[in-house]
Order: sequence, then structure tokens, then C-alpha cells
Amino acid sequence: MASMKDAEPPKFTVDRIISDGDFVVCYGDMTMKGEDGVEGKYSYCDFYEFAGGKVSNLRSFVVKYKSEGEIAKGKEATA
Repeated sequence: MASMKDAEPPKFTVDRIISDGDFVVCYGDMTMKGEDGVEGKYSYCDFYEFAGGKVSNLRSFVVKYKSEGEIAKGKEATA
């Protein structure tokens, strides 16, 4: 985490929020700069569980969008 102290925070868009009792799912897109300073585009899905009005559990999945060059080279998406 210390290496991220000067990192620019990611920018999020929220496509949908789904809730059921103490569980909430949120998904959308985000952009963030890598260590090389190049901005990458990602898709995310977060699963939240609440207890006592606070987040008690979070599971997050992030997948990088493939660039045209990566598709041509047959590279897989990273998570």
C-alpha cells in the first residue's frame, strides 16, 4: 500500500446497484493509471455485505479491457 501513496485514484462509473437485505452488488467501469503512468480501462464488480450499518465483507473482481493489440496477439484479460 505504501507504494500507492502518490498514485492517482481510479475513476469509476456505476452501471447498476443491486441490493437484497444486507447484501449489495455494484458493477461498472473504471480507469486508472498503472505504474508506467499509462491509463488503463477496467470492468469491476463489487459484492458488499453489511452488518450494524457498516461494510463487514467486500469481495471485488476487476478485469482489464483488452486493447486491439492484445486481442491481435491473443493475450488473455488480466484480473
